[in-house]
Amino acid sequence: MGEQVTLDAEFLRRALGESGDLVHLEITPGSLPLDFPVTLPDIAGFRVLGGVRSVTRPTFSSGGRAAEQTLWRLFLDVPGPQPDVMAALTARLAGKGWRVAQMWRQAFVEASADRWMCVHPEQARTVTLQTRGEGAVTQVALTVQDAEPEQVRHLLGQDPQPNFHRMHDLPLPTLVVPLGWRVQMQGGGGGETERSERAVLVPPEGADEPPGLLAHFSPQLERQGWRVRHVEKEDGAGYLTARTGRGIDVLTLSPDAGVWQAVLLHVALGPGGQGSAASFYTLSS
Repeated sequence: MGEQVTLDAEFLRRALGESGDLVHLEITPGSLPLDFPVTLPDIAGFRVLGGVRSVTRPTFSSGGRAAEQTLWRLFLDVPGPQPDVMAALTARLAGKGWRVAQMWRQAFVEASADRWMCVHPEQARTVTLQTRGEGAVTQVALTVQDAEPEQVRHLLGQDPQPNFHRMHDLPLPTLVVPLGWRVQMQGGGGGETERSERAVLVPPEGADEPPGLLAHFSPQLERQGWRVRHVEKEDGAGYLTARTGRGIDVLTLSPDAGVWQAVLLHVALGPGGQGSAASFYTLSS
């Protein structure tokens, strides 16, 4: 362990980004924070850098109360490649009652996911897991936080906003970008009969000519029930249209200053197999 440093609690509160009134703050160099509520997998050789445990009283609560909330942060170095470490940690959490938090499922995802969020309904807590590969060692940050019941239901998709309930039910595929590429989600839109998602796809730094993204995505779409009807390429851009059992789907890819703008659009079929017109908001978002 390196040199021990004494820091002011107010400085730490601001540096750690705590919200609300700080009730208690404790730092544990070289060990787990007190009462850490997650059981770590049995991975030989991992090193605990330290942890933080803070208790705050929120300045605002959706339930009209200001109950104290606890937040734990833990930092580890774990031997092994990042994908293997990520898989071991997520499997451990899933086996202990933690459920994936997905208000809606993201369509464009990275080949080596480095961030995962889950919820424990009974404990009313959330976990955010972040990993970063550093050669033969993976850096891990675990954040566990108390959550109100309303937040838990929302993160599990059980209490969505009424105007978006049908939109979340509309299917979009999961498209994994080539290894080394990054995904920057830009947003989306939708309504009763359509849903869209757009993202920026960033190739690895120093990469040569990027692979054909349409060719990369097409087999993934076919495995998920897309029946491709038309493909068109022009000036580096491309788009395809397809039919699924529930509607009409479009994927567009456009080069833009070294990155790719990607849009997925699903339009549900109406009665008698008629497609509904996508809203201007959906197409422009």
